Amino acid sequence: MEESPDKESVADGLEKDLDKSSKSILQRPQLKPLDPSSSLRPAGIVGVELDLPNVYPILTLQEKDSPKRKILMPIGMSEGIAIAHGLKNIATPRPLTHEFFSEIMISFGVWLQRVSITSIVGHTYHGEVELISGNISTVLSCRPSDAIALALRQRYPIPLYIDVDVLDQAGVISEE
Repeated sequence: MEESPDKESVADGLEKDLDKSSKSILQRPQLKPLDPSSSLRPAGIVGVELDLPNVYPILTLQEKDSPKRKILMPIGMSEGIAIAHGLKNIATPRPLTHEFFSEIMISFGVWLQRVSITSIVGHTYHGEVELISGNISTVLSCRPSDAIALALRQRYPIPLYIDVDVLDQAGVISEE
């Protein structure tokens, strides 16, 4: 008669399997390089501020390389608050929407790879996020403010890019 494993050894085996699978889910895939022929330019976040009497916060982004043009993007109040919290690493008593969504992504092995501001139509900016899970990569359309708020809640730095056409159309040369 064959011996059956006791409950503890079965539980230990399951725990080891779970540890292996969660480690692979929690390992960020290697960031694939941007296509050199891309019209996207590296950028950074300068800040977000509410300049009264304006009713919307202004998100300021800046091109990293010369001529270091700035984009002044009006955003919604809740996104402004989320971005300000993320920039200053302010903890909240309960997770904000972008923190919650970030944790869901990580739990399911979905990684944010980059945020891009791709166009401006009138006064509305359009963006994309690139997500990766395993060998599958996808690009989704989004509001740039949501993408940036989500990027600031990741456990690793997320590259931000602005399309050169957006910089040409809305960029302001920095006086600094």
